[in-house]
Amino acid sequence: MTHPSPFRVPAPFIINVGTIVNKSDMLRVLSRLSHVSYTHVCHGESRSQGTATLVEVVNDPQHATLLADRLLHLNISSFDYLELIQGNDNQTQFVLVRGDEQLRLESVEHLIDEDIAAFDRRKTFGDSSLEFALAHIIAAKLDAHLDSSSDIDDTTW
Repeated sequence: MTHPSPFRVPAPFIINVGTIVNKSDMLRVLSRLSHVSYTHVCHGESRSQGTATLVEVVNDPQHATLLADRLLHLNISSFDYLELIQGNDNQTQFVLVRGDEQLRLESVEHLIDEDIAAFDRRKTFGDSSLEFALAHIIAAKLDAHLDSSSDIDDTTW
């Protein structure tokens, strides 16, 4: 016969530094990341590094962790535990560990490429998005009219 213990062990309490072994806790912490710098370390040697967008975080023993074309599909089942380390810049580093292999992640600002940046600048045209849309409609109508006729008259508008 077992008797319930009068003492309850509280749940772990981790602030920026510590080791997480519970898969649901790992999932909760990592699912908040979006853009990361990563370093893949094997037997103490850096194998690859770069930046990536975290597309998904899952806990599924049937799927792999994949990083291709700067997109990271992270499966926490691929790792034994998650270690949180405080970096020199006071930013938390997320170190996923499996044996002698590590995937080190650190949250970074998303770098917008020039095409997206140019679109964002155009999007802020005038006081509203409606003005932006109307300007494009008017420009398209003018282009179509110029293509169909060499003369512009005021009756078209």
